[in-house]
Amino acid sequence: MSTDHVSADPPAALTSGRVDGAREGSRRVRLPPFALRRRIAALVAMAVLGAVVLVSVAAWLVIQRQLTDQTDASLVREASAVTSGPVLDFNQISPVTGVALPLQAVYADGASTAPPSQKLGLPVSSDDIAVARGQRGALLRDVTVKGQHLRMITQPWASGIALQVAQDLSGQDEALHKLALLLFVVSGGGTALAAAVGIGVARAGLSPVRDLTAAAERVTQTDDLAPLTLTGRGAHDDEVARLAGAFNTMLASLARSRDRQRQLVADAGHELRTPLTSLRTNLELLAREDPASGRVLAPEDRGRLLSDLTAQTAELTTLVGDLTAIARDEPGHSGTQPQDLDFTEIVDRAVRRARLRAPQVTVVTDLHPCEVRGRPMMLERAVTNLLDNALKWSPPGGEVFVGLRDGTVVVADQGPGIADEDLPHVFERFYRARSARELPGSGLGLSIVAQTAREHGGSVVAERAPEGGTLIRLTLPAPQDAPDD
Repeated sequence: MSTDHVSADPPAALTSGRVDGAREGSRRVRLPPFALRRRIAALVAMAVLGAVVLVSVAAWLVIQRQLTDQTDASLVREASAVTSGPVLDFNQISPVTGVALPLQAVYADGASTAPPSQKLGLPVSSDDIAVARGQRGALLRDVTVKGQHLRMITQPWASGIALQVAQDLSGQDEALHKLALLLFVVSGGGTALAAAVGIGVARAGLSPVRDLTAAAERVTQTDDLAPLTLTGRGAHDDEVARLAGAFNTMLASLARSRDRQRQLVADAGHELRTPLTSLRTNLELLAREDPASGRVLAPEDRGRLLSDLTAQTAELTTLVGDLTAIARDEPGHSGTQPQDLDFTEIVDRAVRRARLRAPQVTVVTDLHPCEVRGRPMMLERAVTNLLDNALKWSPPGGEVFVGLRDGTVVVADQGPGIADEDLPHVFERFYRARSARELPGSGLGLSIVAQTAREHGGSVVAERAPEGGTLIRLTLPAPQDAPDD
């Protein structure tokens, strides 16, 4: 009986024709314009700069507010020292009160007077006049007189009179200016230090990424697919560890793919050697014919040679076709996406073709409505391979039973059955039972069935039929349980 082999993973051979398709369907990854460590350093520097600027501005505002409050308190004390007593002659104010700050009296009509010795006159606004008229309370504000920055209070003194007292803010402004300069220097230095620390942290933090990059380059240069050894606390739970784990998974997949490629090439070479040797031998026999010298094959020998050539060519064609089918039916490369299908229609179509190919065998069916999710071409090929295997082993006048119920296809023949030593190997690639080696076949038909079942999340088993012969059961999951890809 012809039996076949299916690998647990898709073969790596015969995949060169699918590289462009994979690239066309791959996701785009937008790469940053700068190196990752520079981006990290820049982000750290920007974050520190923002924090330092925020703290510096807040500190400057708090100190400026405190200095202003202190100045206002001093002005209130000085003004209260004058307004607590009777209205005095300005010529006698300074000696009497000891007030050394610029001051002047403001009257309800807008007029103002200041001590004769005072060279700096204070500005009078409508608000100051309102204070003198008793229409509002004391007023504190900043004023500029002859380019001099002052803080001034206007406070009620007597009926129709208000007192203005001012204090020079040049010292305070200078202190705030120095503070702003200091904070600017500290911000710049802190940002530069943060950038340097960010670069160091980025280099240290990205060292595993550099190791991964070096490993990828090593794979490219040496074709060494040995996995990485993950060590350290973050060996299992951080993003870099996940990336390294994914890289190791990719390396393992590449290693399996390479091993499958080598195995497939070796197996294919072994299977091709026999028909090619036979072809060459028969062709050499035909080439030795020389009518001129009398070396001519007998008609029956020539006919037998031509029949052998035809059969061997057909066997090679079948083998190449099956190899191509295995490569094309790998997950993600079967040409169509999974879809909900009427499995009964697929099985019925395969049965009709089988009856045309082997009219000497009766195909009996018991098909019940059934829906599955999968790829129609793959499923039809798998059912066809099951039928071809059964027809090949059924004697003329024999019967092949095909049943379908609840996603399970059962194909039973009346052939000699499977030997006990062959049962574990019937779905292996290129495996052919001893009794099947004289029959045509590539040894891949049942391998394709097993591969199809595995990709669709199902299973396939072969066993002895109760009535004799072989029974193969292909089971597929319900649509809601089937894998999407």
